[in-house]
Amino acid sequence: MKKFGCMLLALCMFTCMFAGCGATDSDETILIVGKKGKVQSIDVEAFDKSYYTEEDFKSFAEDAIDTYNKKHEVDSVTLTSFAIEEDVAKLKMEFKSIADYSNFTDIPLYQGTVAEAYAAGYKFDTSFSKVEKGEIVGTAAKSEILESEKLHVVIIGANTDVKVGGKILYVSTENVTVTAKDTVSIRDEENPSLESDKYTYIIYK
Repeated sequence: MKKFGCMLLALCMFTCMFAGCGATDSDETILIVGKKGKVQSIDVEAFDKSYYTEEDFKSFAEDAIDTYNKKHEVDSVTLTSFAIEEDVAKLKMEFKSIADYSNFTDIPLYQGTVAEAYAAGYKFDTSFSKVEKGEIVGTAAKSEILESEKLHVVIIGANTDVKVGGKILYVSTENVTVTAKDTVSIRDEENPSLESDKYTYIIYK
């Protein structure tokens, strides 16, 4: 793999960690999806100085963002911060919209109501768990989810932690661990790469 190809992969991985709204920080990769569609990604990764320098990576990230913004609205993507400490890199990016995040990273991401998601073609064809106070308490039928059509849903095809702007009530079961009232961890052990061909549904209010 060429040098900048690796940097691009790293940049996409970095994009899936700090996603949200407000002053959020983390020592783990996480995507935070705010209530109004604003997305932040934070990624924390080991930084291989033998392969490229901090200046190389920062310049590459800034160039990629500048190229994207020239084709879209100004400040569609913003590099909020980038730092390396003790060979660990932390990069924080902010996206003006769900579409900007997906377009920039090629990671499928959707946010809307359950009814809007179903109308958009998401069929909720998977098993679901019911969540109370940040813990799974049982199973839930697809019909129960669809009847809750005014609830919000985030749908993502990626292996990452995700924080949503509300209290989680249901999650799709496969590869998902609920870690807090508003946060899940998605890990497909058979396909550990960032992008996943399996959609995770997070339903919340």
